[in-house]
Formats: sequence, C-alpha cells, structure tokens
Amino acid sequence: LQELASFAPTSRAQAAAVVDDGAVVTGGGVSLAIDATLYLIGKIYGEDARAEVAQVIEYDRAYDANRAALGHVQTERGIP
Repeated sequence: LQELASFAPTSRAQAAAVVDDGAVVTGGGVSLAIDATLYLIGKIYGEDARAEVAQVIEYDRAYDANRAALGHVQTERGIP
C-alpha cells in the first residue's frame, strides 16, 4: 500500500476488501472483485439479493470472512 500511495500522493491507499466513495467502488484485488460485485448487488438490489447470489455461487462464507477481516469502507466523494 505504501508503494501504491507513492503513485498518487493526493489519495490515501487503504487496506479493505471494498472501498466505496459514492461514485467509484473498488475491490482490494483480483479475487476480491467478487466481493466488490456482491457489494454492488447489495447496494443496488438489497442485502437479500446479495445474500442469495452469494449463496448460489457458494461464496457466502468467503464474503462474510473477507468483510470481517478486511472491512468495507465508505467515504464521501473526494474525502479519504
């Protein structure tokens, strides 16, 4: 994260499974793209839809574990 922050000194690199600043949602890595997708499903269609999709793709436990370990961070647009 320190190296990443050096490329964009006005931003703040943060360890998280998902970061949502209101306009942009990012996942913390390749496999966490699933978490970011499920997060967006929950945000758009509701937590019940997110939970159902996670269960169907057998990712419900991993999603909960990643969220507990890394967290989901929401910031206001432009504010780290």
